[in-house]
Amino acid sequence: MRKLGFDFRFVHKDSEGNIKENSGWLPNHMTNDGVEEMYDVYFRAASAPDNGFEIGLNTQSLSQTSSFADLVEVTGTGYSRIAVTRDSTSSGFPTLALDNGNMQVETATVTFENTGSSAWDGAVDGFLNSTDSVDGETLICYRPLSTTRTLQPGDTLEVTIKVKGQQPA
Repeated sequence: MRKLGFDFRFVHKDSEGNIKENSGWLPNHMTNDGVEEMYDVYFRAASAPDNGFEIGLNTQSLSQTSSFADLVEVTGTGYSRIAVTRDSTSSGFPTLALDNGNMQVETATVTFENTGSSAWDGAVDGFLNSTDSVDGETLICYRPLSTTRTLQPGDTLEVTIKVKGQQPA
């Protein structure tokens, strides 16, 4: 049986560009709302996320039953969710390819940067949500960071998400 997995990668850099942490690929946590939306769109032709997706940072721990209304996002100069288009462009999902015989699609890498003069709120989770003019916003999946990430002035946090269908050997 094929396993479908979303993975997150976080790369935290200081203001000089030095890597403070590279998490490598970490398995995500899919929300109930995210699974429901995937099934509804694919199998029942429900309205797709016509406004694409967004990647963001949250200050409180999320769970499988969390929804978009549960988000408490980071605040700080320069922070906002970053759009990921629903297409194959460089700002969407530019990579669709086999990886060791398994199909995967990967988002563009988005970069959050503290452009202010003081630290941001500490981020504990990264997340992916969809935006749709009919159904509103849906929290699809999230991933806890290895430790709370408080971006200091000039710090960046890169986030990339991939979806991979793994066929067992």
